[in-house]
Amino acid sequence: MKWIVNLNKLANLLGIDTEELKQVYLSVLLMDIYKKGYYCYWSEKEVYIFSMKVNEAAELVRGVVDECLKWGFFSKEMYDSYSILTSKGIQSRYKLATGRRKETLIAPEYDLINADNNSVNDYKNYSFCSKSNTESTQKKVKEKKVKEKKVKENSRNRIYNNTSPYYKLAKYFYGQIKNNNPNHKEPNYQKWSNDIRLLIEKDGRSIEDVKYLMHWVQQDNFEMVNVLSPDKLRKRFDQLTMKSRSSYKNDENNRDDPRDKEIALQQWIAEGNNPEDFNWES
Repeated sequence: MKWIVNLNKLANLLGIDTEELKQVYLSVLLMDIYKKGYYCYWSEKEVYIFSMKVNEAAELVRGVVDECLKWGFFSKEMYDSYSILTSKGIQSRYKLATGRRKETLIAPEYDLINADNNSVNDYKNYSFCSKSNTESTQKKVKEKKVKEKKVKENSRNRIYNNTSPYYKLAKYFYGQIKNNNPNHKEPNYQKWSNDIRLLIEKDGRSIEDVKYLMHWVQQDNFEMVNVLSPDKLRKRFDQLTMKSRSSYKNDENNRDDPRDKEIALQQWIAEGNNPEDFNWES
């Protein structure tokens, strides 16, 4: 395959073993990018965390990704603008894997496929079902409306109990709001749970990302009074994600992060120090 040949060339340029390069490159793709969809954030913290995952030196991981950016395995434009790792090929495979579901389309600011008129991955050019291509547009529209109506009826009839992950997230979000306003009115947990289900199942958001943003909006002085329901969170999810990312960059040195100590420990060991002498309290 062409990409394997390119990886072999890249390994020669870096002066490292091809298998080491494949381990890092494929792990980035399979474990961190495809797991989340079509991109992953990449900063110095991710370098150290990822180096621990693949049991390789941080310098090797950093060097591999830098070269992958240089040689086009990842988009340098997206990395420079948004600190993410993605590529046109990754996005193409993501859209093929998710089929015709329009709700899984790529965020416009990240979209490398539709940046020109030559979309290699427009799902209209592929056959995803056995229906005839001559099927009338009116019939498709009618079927879609019937399906959407059934989905809405099923949503109204759903009952979410306290074991449901959506119900648990609804309770978590209310808890975050109550931390700022103990007198905030208790919500309709069934409606909140259903809104969260749509956010995850229909919009394709991960539970981890949803929970993180629920916490973040209630830490932000402006958004804590503007985002007080899962519905509001859903409508502004991409905007809030970008804003939280920007806030993280501006305050990176002061932000509490449970991974900081792990990174500091790895640096301590790399400098030749005894791990038993590491100060976990400082």
